[in-house]
Parts: sequence; C-alpha cells; structure tokens
Amino acid sequence: MSPANPIQYQRNSGKAAAVMFIGLCVTLILLSWIFISSLSTEESDTTTEPAPFLSAPESLSLVQPRLVSDRSTICAGQPFTLGIYFEIKPGWHIYWKHPGDAGLASRAPLILPEGFKASPLQFPLPERFVQPGNITGYGYTEAVMLCVEIQPPADLPPGQTLSFMAKPDWLACAGQCIPGRATLEIILNTGTAALPGPEHELLEKWRSKLPLPADHPEAPFQSKINLNQSPDGKEGNLHITLNWRFKPRRVEIFPVPPPEGIFKIRRIRTQDRQTVIEVDFPKAEGVSKEAFPELLITYFHTDGQRRGVVLPIDFRH
Repeated sequence: MSPANPIQYQRNSGKAAAVMFIGLCVTLILLSWIFISSLSTEESDTTTEPAPFLSAPESLSLVQPRLVSDRSTICAGQPFTLGIYFEIKPGWHIYWKHPGDAGLASRAPLILPEGFKASPLQFPLPERFVQPGNITGYGYTEAVMLCVEIQPPADLPPGQTLSFMAKPDWLACAGQCIPGRATLEIILNTGTAALPGPEHELLEKWRSKLPLPADHPEAPFQSKINLNQSPDGKEGNLHITLNWRFKPRRVEIFPVPPPEGIFKIRRIRTQDRQTVIEVDFPKAEGVSKEAFPELLITYFHTDGQRRGVVLPIDFRH
C-alpha cells in the first residue's frame, strides 16, 4: 500500500536515515574512545603522567576547554562554583545534556579531594539548530560554561593546596563530527575566609544563563498538567498549560525524555499570557522518579533577556 502522503513519507524516511547514520557515527566514536583508553591503560606502567587529551588532535582546534573557579581561596563549609568553560570554533557546535534527534551529550565528570561534594552538572540555556538531513539538535555555539556547585567539608583546615580535576568529553559537529576529551586541573588554596578568583565575573555571567526550577519564587508562570491515557495504558498525552505573570516572547520547548520510550512535542501555542503545550508519550513503567522527563521552557522577558525554567513532568499525576 502506498503512503497517503508520499512527499511527507520521503522526507521522514530521509530524516530517519540521517539519524541512523549519525547514530552509527556516534557508536564508532564511542568504540574508538574505548580502544584509545585501553591503549593508554596498557602504557600506564611506563609513564606517571596521564595524556591530557584522549581525542583526535584536530578536536583541540575546534573546542578548547578549561577548568575555572569563582574562588581562589576556599574555606570550610562555604560552597563555591567550578566551571568547565568551552570555547568553540565559529561554525561548529557541541551538545546540551539532551542532544536532540542525534548527537552526543556533553559530560564533565569530576575528581574531587576527599570530603568534597558536587551538585549535578548545570547546563545553561541551549540553542536549537537544524543539522544535515533536517535533524534537530540542541547545544551551544561560540562558548558555553557548564557549572558545578562544590560543598567543602565543615572541618576543612586552612593552609592547604588542593587539586580539583574534570574530565569533560564532547562531540563537535559542523557537517562532520569530531569527538573531544580532556583532563583539566585547577589548584585552589584553603584559608579562614573565601576569596574571589580571577574568573569570578565570567562565572557570574554564565550562572545568570542557568534556568530556574519551576518551584522557584521568581518562576514566571504557574503550570497545570492534565494526563490522558489510552484504555490499555500504553500511550498517553500531556496537556500542559502555563499561565504567565506577563506576556512572554518567543517561547520555546527543549524536552529531556526518559531513558525508555518516546517523548514528542506535538504542539505549542502561546497567546497573550498563556502557553498550551501538547506532548505525546508511551507509558513509562518502571522508570524511577528521578528519570521522569522534564521540559526546559525558554522565553524572552520584558527586559529583552532570554531566560528559562525547568518544569518536571511526573507521569504518575
């Protein structure tokens, strides 16, 4: 039987093929990382210093990461912020924590001194871009700072010099994709009082680009979520209404789907001070509460600044 709409069918088939191709490329990249890592492990008996970069050499000219802190001196019990700052070559991009239809999420595992604790990695508001094959991607161009809040132990003594490390990896794309990986380090002193570091203002700039949680006192809307399920409980639809405190401009949705299943935005419509979002999904049985999807909602405030709010979606409502 021929499809009812051949043009749409061909477009969707081409997009599916492109997604499969990028997925294959990402798989090959991951396998190459595993192979390279195994080689570096075998050679570890003959060297005491790990190779700082485990990626293709050309990736260094595309993305240059560095580890920064908002404090040069830290002290007991007072939290501070570490940032992994990526400078990205014009025309290239790296990915958000959910890359979109295809790609690879940026990551930055940390190695901390004993007794220190880290928050989850915080991602600034991403951009939306269309990749070859009409594939939607979410990520960053030019530069981005991924932030982590660090909690020192309450009994941290002054007069120490401590090492903090990050091991970010990313995928840089612009027609072709090249993986990158680095080992970064920053040395901080401990004292009786916290002192600002030279990158304090840069970190403050990027912290202002982080989205707010939906329950934050400054969140700009109230949300109402209605769940409709099919009789067999295998499929569902979310109808989300946002009632804004003001009239927003250019409202966009960036979904973070659960590990299992599909999370598809069917429609988004903003009129005056109300936004209506319709989302299709299969029932996500067995998924932990922490893994339920969320929506990042970005908008332009009346002051002209682009801002965002993270709205968690619990299928068990």
